[in-house]
Amino acid sequence: MAFTPPVLSPDLETFSRAHFGEEYERFINGLSERIRTKIRLSDLKMPAEETLIRLKEDGLQVVREPWYSHACQYDPPTAFPGQTLSHHLGHIYLQDFSSMLPVLVLDPKPGERVLDLAAAPGSKSTQLAQHMQNRGTLISNDIEPGRLANLIFNLDRVGAVNVQVTGLPGEQIGNLLPGYFDKVLIDAPCSALGVIHNKQEVAGWWTFQRMKQFAGLQEKLLISALKACKPGGIIVYSTCTLTTEENEAILASVLSRHPGELQEANLPTAFSARNGGIPATDTSIPVQLSKRIYPMDNDFRCQGFFLAKIMKTGERVSPTPRMVPQNRIKPSLEADLKQRMSDYFGMSPDWLARFGMVESGDVWAVSEDMIQPGLPGVRRTGMRMGRWMGKQLKMTTDFLQLAGPQITRKRYDITDPADFRSFMAGSPVPNHPGETGQVAVFYRNCCLGSGLAQGGQIKSQIPTAKRYLPGNMKPGRDSESDIG
Repeated sequence: MAFTPPVLSPDLETFSRAHFGEEYERFINGLSERIRTKIRLSDLKMPAEETLIRLKEDGLQVVREPWYSHACQYDPPTAFPGQTLSHHLGHIYLQDFSSMLPVLVLDPKPGERVLDLAAAPGSKSTQLAQHMQNRGTLISNDIEPGRLANLIFNLDRVGAVNVQVTGLPGEQIGNLLPGYFDKVLIDAPCSALGVIHNKQEVAGWWTFQRMKQFAGLQEKLLISALKACKPGGIIVYSTCTLTTEENEAILASVLSRHPGELQEANLPTAFSARNGGIPATDTSIPVQLSKRIYPMDNDFRCQGFFLAKIMKTGERVSPTPRMVPQNRIKPSLEADLKQRMSDYFGMSPDWLARFGMVESGDVWAVSEDMIQPGLPGVRRTGMRMGRWMGKQLKMTTDFLQLAGPQITRKRYDITDPADFRSFMAGSPVPNHPGETGQVAVFYRNCCLGSGLAQGGQIKSQIPTAKRYLPGNMKPGRDSESDIG
């Protein structure tokens, strides 16, 4: 999709001519191409195959990519997948193809300890939780309060429970938890040259001074990531910018002073990637093992990106003792609550056994094998499962959506589209007389959330911020915002 290219700031004009050389005109001409949003299927709540069926019913022709079964393109180009029910319920995430690569290279496994050092707005953390199958421990950290709110919103939306969100300066975590994590992702704040096609404002504010400020922070973050990772563990460093100063130069500077070994960042063959390099600079660090992705090399199917894979070297140390999450509910009470949930909603005991419960005012669901690293600055742990109403635990909309495929009792299915719109607007819908209490409300076999059966009606108990009205959601709400 073509549009008027942005006017480059004087510094960006100077940088681009020097960096791209004879490819400068190709780069500039490419700025008139808007790169379309892509879809990542998120299957923590709903099997991907069912989501594909639903998207087709909504008029989208979705094609899965052979290099990653969760990555999809869609037609028609004028469609807004961000306005679909599947997006609202967290069954899909809007994300550029390049942005999906760091998690593929990191390759997190269920049960591991993983750190996302600069996590907001959540594209990588939600993908990490998905690859970890909601097991193990994921620490998602970001220092910006506004971005933390977006991070939490997106984690809840996709159904992530194995996550503890912290609001610390990322450069401090390595000293707080040295050698603690199996894998660390540092998707660093940057000068955003790779996404300038879709974020034209970058062209106006880009300066050499701001680039240097980003580079200073990036170096501190990578040092922290290396300290936080255990020997033999893996760190992936990535940015959505194309400057050498924020990419290869950071690797060369940090790895010349800290224990880490660059490894080949093997990318899917569907991507045309260039090897990294530092022109006219001698370095013993093999930065050519890092990868650069340029939009013009890939027919503008993806944004510009840089990534590197590092193995932490050094002597292995004794692992940090495992600790259960703070405020873990007593085993007897947890077993009783799970039995009540199974009896009331028909949830499988085996499925409920995947979760532990933490009490912090409300009851929060965490992965059963979550560990408690003891970091300061914790904003939340897990997903809010329920709120106490006297001695009864009322399930939240977030947890009911996650449990949707498990719910066989106290389930109310809306079949009339008019009733669906009315319910999501906050109005009651008719129900069988005599039905009372909390129910899980469904539409098109998707759990919308909590309702209250009372007086022959179902009243919506879905929080206002989580209600969905077709056409009212802005496309791209959860798309990348990696600019620092």
